[in-house]
Amino acid sequence: MEKYSSWRDEGTGIPPFLPERGLPSANLLHLVVRWLQYVIISLASIILVPFLGLDSVYQLRMLSLYKIETDVQVDGVKKRQICKEKHFPKPGCLYVANALSPFDALALRSLVDKKNECNFIVPREDSLYTIQLEDWYQFALDGALGTRIDNRLVEIKDLETVCNGKVNFLFAEGTTSNGKSVLPFEVQPKLLQDLIDVCGSKVKSISLKLHAKITTPLKPKSAFKYKLGCMSQGVRYKVRISEDVDRPDVRKLRINLVGGDEYKLVGKKLDFRSKLRFSQVYYS
Repeated sequence: MEKYSSWRDEGTGIPPFLPERGLPSANLLHLVVRWLQYVIISLASIILVPFLGLDSVYQLRMLSLYKIETDVQVDGVKKRQICKEKHFPKPGCLYVANALSPFDALALRSLVDKKNECNFIVPREDSLYTIQLEDWYQFALDGALGTRIDNRLVEIKDLETVCNGKVNFLFAEGTTSNGKSVLPFEVQPKLLQDLIDVCGSKVKSISLKLHAKITTPLKPKSAFKYKLGCMSQGVRYKVRISEDVDRPDVRKLRINLVGGDEYKLVGKKLDFRSKLRFSQVYYS
């Protein structure tokens, strides 16, 4: 892969933007079962919409189609003692997560009590933007390369109004990677601190891990085959929720997301703008 050597980190040797070779494999029987489940739930959702709301119905349909599962670990808590009400995301804290695939927002939303509203926040330059649960799917399938003019991104004009009382997830890298490292944060330190203050002054990191072939650092060359493979194989996340991060800063949060090993972090050059340039080379 000499063609892409310029986008390989000098220290770690990691190429964080390079998609995995091949796509998830598809099994006809699995596809038929998933599709039948999806059709049944879609028909039932016509009745359920007034009671559950559009977001919940969308979540049910997508979870049935792709069989999205989460295996959750909470730092400092034994697995058998994990309690959703106590340890899973809730208002009063900012949750900083890495981004891997079209299913990230759905996986994170599944951890939150249905009565709580969620924000999915994406930084661009010196601003923060929200993106709807259903819009994250296509946004990340395209490699999360949308700029601030992308109409799926809605600029946050007033942090207090938008974020107060909600469960706030920040995709601090601003884009997806292949999961081999954590990219430099796109959010500026001052803006990060302002967001932390509004969200209740507490911060936790949520590290997401996926099978490499399901990650979308760039748009798959065949989105159709990618979707079929994910439907057939299912999407299984390993989720690690940290304890409260004391005196949080960008460096500490990135180290948390990479599992505590700072030597797995790629350098500052391999940021969102670098990924934009890489995408032009990759698709040429």
